[in-house]
Amino acid sequence: MLSLKNITFAYKNWLNLFEDINFDINKWDIIGLYGPSGIWKTSLLKIIWWLLKPTIWEVFYNWENVFDIPYSQLAKYRNDNIGFIFQNFNLLTDFKAVDNIMLPYTIWKIQKEFDQKWFDFLINFFDVKKLLSKTIKNISWWERQRISIIKALIHKPWILLMDEPTTYLNIELGNKFYDLIQNYSKENICVFVSHDEFTKKFFNLEKKLRYWEIKIYKNNQE
Repeated sequence: MLSLKNITFAYKNWLNLFEDINFDINKWDIIGLYGPSGIWKTSLLKIIWWLLKPTIWEVFYNWENVFDIPYSQLAKYRNDNIGFIFQNFNLLTDFKAVDNIMLPYTIWKIQKEFDQKWFDFLINFFDVKKLLSKTIKNISWWERQRISIIKALIHKPWILLMDEPTTYLNIELGNKFYDLIQNYSKENICVFVSHDEFTKKFFNLEKKLRYWEIKIYKNNQE
């Protein structure tokens, strides 16, 4: 379980961007963060990612307050447990696609055992086999998004965070990806930022909370 308690956040010398946010996320839950651009949805996602530290906080993962973990250990703890699909891809453009996919193992030194079958499944699912030997700067943005998604999923993270993950996917592949997330959420936590109203219907989401302009939706599992 992932639990956010009393979350208040402001950048240095700014007024609070949001305050007293409280919600829990469990396996089977799919959480969608909605609202217009510029309302700090991605900042909230980065707090859930344990990258931004709130002004006031209690962020629990499996009943452990993650911000009580020593800073020297927090990055490893985060890398082991979380996958993040970036809106801007966050790929190393001079590296090959396959090297980017393997970054969790080669640079972050994830301790989870590499799963070749899972790797092969993702490569086939997103149809990127022909891209693996190409450098990121030599492939399109549509192709970069697929590589970015695979990189986030390759180590089977317990928490998957997604910032507008289907912007550069065509409708067919986007819907297949949503099906994948639906299944992935059965054993893991999934949270995404989106402007796409279709996702509310696809995941059977209902609005649960609203903080300023950030609307938090959760799937109805009934």
